[in-house]
Amino acid sequence: MKQIANSARCNLVAALLFILPSLAAAQVTVYASSHTVLPDENFTVSIKAINFDSIAGCQFSVSWDTTLFRLQEAGNLNENLSTIVENFNYSEADSGYLGFLWFEPAVQPISLEDDATLFTMDFEVLEDNTTLDSIRFTDFPVVVEFANANEQTLDVSFIPGAVQIDGINSIRRRNAAAWLTITSGPNPFQKVTSVTLDFKQGTEAEVVIYDAQGQQISRVSNYYAPGQHLFEVDAENLGGAGAYVLRVTADEFELSHKLLLAR
Repeated sequence: MKQIANSARCNLVAALLFILPSLAAAQVTVYASSHTVLPDENFTVSIKAINFDSIAGCQFSVSWDTTLFRLQEAGNLNENLSTIVENFNYSEADSGYLGFLWFEPAVQPISLEDDATLFTMDFEVLEDNTTLDSIRFTDFPVVVEFANANEQTLDVSFIPGAVQIDGINSIRRRNAAAWLTITSGPNPFQKVTSVTLDFKQGTEAEVVIYDAQGQQISRVSNYYAPGQHLFEVDAENLGGAGAYVLRVTADEFELSHKLLLAR
């Protein structure tokens, strides 16, 4: 009987060891939103979290390439993250690093819905040429640490946000004003917007519309005589609400125009 009892106890321990990992808190994931941007454009990166459950405090750092992007401001702290401390460490911002710190003053754990935004970062694009880079996470100038109300350190994973600079050669950009102006209206639009291409000189050109991920939606190549050329963009031919880029490319110039499809 004693041997049977010991065997049963061992089986119970083994079962508990198997079950306990599944009862542990899921790993926290922090990620940056991805973007397709144009030279000189301002854009906002959202720093978001998944499995942000029963967190009493966290800190980490974000980094970027200062030859490509300039940080303008960090802010928009999630309204559920009350704080009495300065959340952002700008001491190394000129070198491409931002520290973030938050803790719950009452040591009451906070939970957020998956994909909730912790805070945002506003950037300016400095690069003219086509480049793929990312907004990354690091432990400088603020080391990485997530803790619950019992001051237990939690595991965390980070996912960088890709940033595609849809670059335009600077000489061709300067030339564009001598060749073409683009207007549209209404913009933002919900159903249809009218686009006017006003060519100051005749040329062969390609008109392409891209979505925010850089995927081509449509393309038309024609000879355009001097003067105005009108056409419509129908929301039914696009992929849903969001930003789109209409780009006109010729041997002599390249010019882009943003279209905003509202919900």
